[in-house]
Amino acid sequence: MPDLYIGSDGKEISYEELVCKCGSKANQMYDEADTLLLCDCGEIYFHKIWDLDEGN
Repeated sequence: MPDLYIGSDGKEISYEELVCKCGSKANQMYDEADTLLLCDCGEIYFHKIWDLDEGN
């Protein structure tokens, strides 16, 4: 299962493709216990939790 994150616009994006509006990539952001990524400019990307029972 891919690591997906949800931005403030509600869209899902993979960790590898995630680039903040200020240009920071996911690997440059603060990782809060695998629950969210926090960019220096204040953008927050929440880690999507998979529901294995439903496949979502």
